[in-house]
Order: sequence, then structure tokens, then C-alpha cells
Amino acid sequence: ATKDESQAQLLAYLLTHPQANHRDMAEAMGRAKSTIQRYLQELQAQGLLAWGPDGWQVIQPRPTSQEIPNTTEDKE
Repeated sequence: ATKDESQAQLLAYLLTHPQANHRDMAEAMGRAKSTIQRYLQELQAQGLLAWGPDGWQVIQPRPTSQEIPNTTEDKE
């Protein structure tokens, strides 16, 4: 999975597991805790994720690869 796909998976996981800790996320995603921490920081910096009183709040889910428009149609 690409980084974008993994971050989209993390956001999807947090939609249903807002109280998850780093270990829970790492185990569920098959990633290292340090990778999860970096993803969380990047998603927060992009305004897609925030920590709130009830846990993680997904502000805007990232589109999956199926929802990303094809921008390579102009290839020769």
C-alpha cells in the first residue's frame, strides 16, 4: 500500500475506533508505532484529523484510490 492509501486506511480505522492508542493502530494496520505517529502528525497538519475530548476526530476522510480522479489521461 502507498503512504496515501495507508493514511486513508488509518482515517477509516479511526472513524470506528476514536479511542485507539498508537499500539492499537499499529497492530490493526501492520505498521510500526513510529510510522503511525508520523501519519498522525501529517494528517493533523493537513487538517484531516484532530484530537478531541472523545478521542480522535476525523475531520475529512481522505478519498480512497478508487475516488481519486484519473489525471493521467493526457499521456501519449
